[in-house]
Amino acid sequence: MTLYTTAMTRMRAIAAGTPNDQLTLQQQTAIGNVVADSGLDSQRFNAIADAVAASPHLRARVALQRARASAGTARP
Repeated sequence: MTLYTTAMTRMRAIAAGTPNDQLTLQQQTAIGNVVADSGLDSQRFNAIADAVAASPHLRARVALQRARASAGTARP
């Protein structure tokens, strides 16, 4: 889950302030590179994204990991 959370944090930073349907080609490419560099293949990344979207428990885990990373207390 940490690989996913880290990638999502980077993706959100790239897309900050831009509606999803208005991302520039440069932003889309950068986001694709984040997924490629995440250590997860795109199918696995998308499967995790779908599971997180469907599960309040997983969303809470992702939020906790992001909070810990922001506070400098990240754990695996």
